Amino acid sequence: MIKDFIAGFTSYFGALNFVIKHRLYKHLILSGLVSLVIGGIIIGTSYGISDDISELLTSFYPWKWGSEYVKTFLEYVSGGLILIIGFLLFKYILLVLISPFMGPLSAKVETIITDREGDSKFSIKQVSYEMLRGLRIASRNITREILITLFLLLLGLIPLITVFVTPLIFLVQAYFAGFANFDYFLERRTNVSQSVRYIKEHKWQAIGNGSAFLLLLIIPIIGLFFAPVLGTIAATRTAIKNNDSPEVI
Repeated sequence: MIKDFIAGFTSYFGALNFVIKHRLYKHLILSGLVSLVIGGIIIGTSYGISDDISELLTSFYPWKWGSEYVKTFLEYVSGGLILIIGFLLFKYILLVLISPFMGPLSAKVETIITDREGDSKFSIKQVSYEMLRGLRIASRNITREILITLFLLLLGLIPLITVFVTPLIFLVQAYFAGFANFDYFLERRTNVSQSVRYIKEHKWQAIGNGSAFLLLLIIPIIGLFFAPVLGTIAATRTAIKNNDSPEVI
């Protein structure tokens, strides 16, 4: 368990150097810009909607005394909730929108590491397949993640369990984030059900990968820009090692 987690997490070390060494700048810039745009929309929406929600909730406050404090408090709470929901949705939106870039990137990384020719060329047919697969994975995983998260939040109402809820929610988010990153490698060789089975067998590697991915997203702007490419490269490197391929460069 610990060994697999470390393997998934530490695969990020050297991933940026891999980008520089093999001149994978195109993938970095395209996916980074998409990630920044999506992140900006989510953050901007959270601020915009939080005002409207706080105004609506404040209207139910029956007294003038303290109404400004209540409004300010509700703005922070509603903004925070929207950010949490947006953060949860972010990786799934990103999974679908950047799949045309990340699939070929993963194939390119595999070709470099294994020295075997792979298909990393752009094609409308391949893009359509990758986006449809991304939608299937996203719809499957987001349902499960929301249900598990809600269950954990309910458990958090029990005093003795509350302290464990936040770390558990983080691990759940990390698992599904890692799933998304590994699937760019898996889509070339498995169907969705086989991909699910693979991730279950290597769940702690997925959690390790997803943990590093989520920690990167916390870093303003820079994290949003680099997380998609580094997550895909890290997952591909880890998966290739699992398949007894040559030593990672």
